This record gives sequence, structure tokens and C-alpha cells, in this order.
Amino acid sequence: MTVSNAIRFRLTPEAAERLLQRKRIAGAKVAGRSVRRSVERFYDTPGLSFFKSGVAYSVQEGGDADRHALQQIGTAPEWIRPVRRQCLQLDLLEAEANPSAQNGSGSIYQHVFTLRQERHELKLKAKGCVLFLYIMRGQIETEDRNGQVLLEDFCEAELSHKAEAGLALHDVSLRLLQVYDVRLQPQSLVARGFALSGDASGLKHAKAEPTVLDRGMTVGDGLQAACRNIMGHLLQNEAAALSGQPNGIHQTRVAIRRFRAALRAFKKALPYEGRKAYNGELRWIQQSTGPARDWHVFLDETLKLVGPADIGAGEIARLKTRAKSRRREHSLEAAEVLVSRRYTRLLLRFGRWLRKLEQSGGDALARPIEPFARKAIAKAHRDLLAGIAAVREGVLEDMHKVRIDAKKARYAVEFFQSLFDPESTQAYLDLVKQMQDKLGEANDARTARALIAELDLEDFNPETAGTFLTWAENRIEDRLHMAGPGLEALKNQPLQLERNETPIGGEDTLQHRYPLAGEPETGPH
Repeated sequence: MTVSNAIRFRLTPEAAERLLQRKRIAGAKVAGRSVRRSVERFYDTPGLSFFKSGVAYSVQEGGDADRHALQQIGTAPEWIRPVRRQCLQLDLLEAEANPSAQNGSGSIYQHVFTLRQERHELKLKAKGCVLFLYIMRGQIETEDRNGQVLLEDFCEAELSHKAEAGLALHDVSLRLLQVYDVRLQPQSLVARGFALSGDASGLKHAKAEPTVLDRGMTVGDGLQAACRNIMGHLLQNEAAALSGQPNGIHQTRVAIRRFRAALRAFKKALPYEGRKAYNGELRWIQQSTGPARDWHVFLDETLKLVGPADIGAGEIARLKTRAKSRRREHSLEAAEVLVSRRYTRLLLRFGRWLRKLEQSGGDALARPIEPFARKAIAKAHRDLLAGIAAVREGVLEDMHKVRIDAKKARYAVEFFQSLFDPESTQAYLDLVKQMQDKLGEANDARTARALIAELDLEDFNPETAGTFLTWAENRIEDRLHMAGPGLEALKNQPLQLERNETPIGGEDTLQHRYPLAGEPETGPH
């Protein structure tokens, strides 16, 4: 994560070896070294109760006794808690409800995978602060359902700080990128172990979680919370996007749109130059991944609407073959963007920029969040109403602009929604979403029309292109007509933001569920 106290990287074994030989790394002095080798076995119930709760149960071999622990699973684990073995009784309830879930030895746990690693800890002194660089090399081992051993080698690093480090964390990370060409690693070793085991796919796409704000926050607090939320959403979908999954690429693009929307929602508190520069880079990612998404929609949705009854089964099959070829081509292009140095540099620099804004403060960022949120939402709503008022009947370009304005208004409300009573915002959001859906379907038809023009249709029936284009025109007209009532309703929909009096937050009950065997640990896995 780039908006946190730790950044995880992928790197080559050669780069790891070079780092271990250095006395200075990325401008920082190596002030101490240590190495630890470990074998850690991970267990879960047959129903993966721990994994589904977002934690992993492990037993680490070594020392006088094995160490049992629970740890968070995610893009970057934040804690590891040693526990007493006899305390892990929660899932006995599952075993009692389903006696067949117990394995042959009578235990309710089964081995999922083993993590063998050599972990080097390098203490770095940089700009008057202390950082820690962990270099981890090793292997994940598991078995498939047929008992075949599966192995995955790994080599990665994590840079972190245990006390205030200013901008040093990001500065050293950017230098590492420049010298060693590292890449961000959003998945923890534990998550990849479960993915390799086949019990839970590490390639699943993830939808955005709501941003939770509190009225006691400042504008700067709200900005940091929103960006952490979006960064997590973006990185969670990287594996699915790199594998070419349609929803992985779609959610990556949603995360980028949310980043741009956050810059817009908080624009009154942000420096103009930085905001415009990062918005431009984020637009580059959107544009670079757009064609892959367009061909996904064409294959998975459009061709189901224009079926064999319209142009014949043979023509549909040939269109699918051509479209799949284009989809593969553009999915590879999207993957190249996500593993590029430019993309990694953008995320690291963006994190540094946010950190610098947090440190420098300023009157705009120090203001209370609620009045600021009201003004940001009101501005987005006014822009949407102005766009609706300017619509010319049947003009697709005007409706497309309204669709974009609707997205801006929707994201503005969603960013700040937790500050207000849900009933005062949900009716508005529902209306915006319904209108967006219809205008989105019209836009999909317009895009399909352009994609058909890209294909070489010389060996198709002469009527195929004409039939498809006629369908697109009719679809566009129909969806624009269906969006009309929603536009009228939005003109008359009051946007009243009542305060949310429900307390926000609460204890992390998961961490209090299991008695401790020692103090919580933090560190890479």
C-alpha cells in the first residue's frame, strides 16, 4: 500500500542479492542486519472458516515449542497475534453442526499450505529516521486435490517504519524503483498460499467498500481515508486484471475513476498543479485499459443481445472469434500498463504527495469535514442539473455528458455518505444509478458500433454489418428514451443531507475473540 506505513515490492532474485550486498541502499545507510529462516504451516477447517473471516491460523516450527498464531489476510497484513492453542475452539461449532467436516484424525483443522522462507531484516538510517527493509525469499508448497505437489517460488521486499518517518518511506521506495526496477506486490504471501492451494482463488475481483468518515474528522482526514479505501480497491484487483479477467479489469477502471472523483470532490482543498498532474496520469490508465473493457462488454453482453435470430449462428460464432482475438490483444496491453514502471511510479508518487499534504496541513485541510462535504455534494448536484438542462432531445453526445456528470455526483455523495442519514441520500443515489444504467446501455451500443467498424468483415455476409449497425441505432434511441423520465425526476429530486446521528466505528471484535499468548506483532508475511 502506498498510503500506509509499509510498501511491498516484487523483485528479482538478482536484485535481492544485490540489495543484500549493499552498505547503502537508495541513499540510506544499512545500520544493522539479521536473518531468520522459518517453516510455517497454515491450517483451516474444511469449510475455510478462518479464511472467510479474513484471518489465517498458522503453526511456526522452531525454538523450544511451536508458535500458534492468527494473522490478518489482505493486501498488506497489519498484525500477527500469537495465541494459545487451546483457545482456538470457535470452529468446534461447525464440527458439531457437521460431524463429517472432521478429518480422519479427529481434528477439525486440515493443512492448507506450507510457507518456507528466509527473511533478512536490514535496518536503514535515512534523513534522521529509521526504516526497515525486509527481503523475503522462499517457497510456498501445497497439494492439489489429486495429491500432486504444487510449488511457487517467491522473492519480494517490504519497506516499513515503526516510528514517524516523514517522507523517507516514499523517497527510498522511489529510489528503489529507479535503481532496481521493482514493482508493487499487492498480495500477501498468505493470500497467495491460499490461492495456490486452490481452496480460495486469489484472482477474484473485489468491489469497492464504502468509505467510512466521522464528523470529528478534518478535510485532510477524509481525503486520507478516501484514498486508502481506493488504493486498497485498486490493488485488490491487480491479480484479476493481470490474468485478463473481465471483472478484474472493470474494477481496476472503477478504482481509477474513484481516484479521479476523489481529486474532484476534494479539489477546493488541493493544490491545483498536483491535482491536475495526477488526474492526467490517472486518465492515462483509464484510456489505456478502456479497449480491453470495451471488448469484454461486446463479448459478454452485446453479442447476447444481437443473437443468432438477427444475423445467424455462424456469423455470431465468427464475430466471437474475431472479438476474442481483439480482447486478448487489449487485455495484454492493459496488463502491460499495470506492470509498467510508469504505473508503479505514479502510485508511489501519489502516496508521497498525500503524505506531504498531510504533513504540511494548511487551513483548507484542517477544516471540519461535514461543511466541506455539503458544499462538494451541492456543487456536483448543481453541475448535474445544469447538464440535464442543456440536453438537446435525441443528441447522444449531450446525454453522454450527463452520464459523466451523474457519475461525478454519485461518487461525491458516496464519498461523504457516512456523514449523513442514509435515507436522505439513498433515494437520490438510486435515481442517479437508474439513469446511469440506461445511459450506460446506450453508450455500450455506441461503442459496439465503433468496434464493428474495426473488424475486418470481408468474409462475413454482406448484411451482417448493416444489421448490427441498425440494432445499435435502435438500441441507442430506445435507451435514451428510457432515460428521459429519470432526467426529469432528478430535476425535482430534493437533495437534503440530514446528519447521521448513528455512532461510527467500534471495537475490532476479531482481535478480542482469542486470548493472547503474547503481544501482537507486526511485520511482513
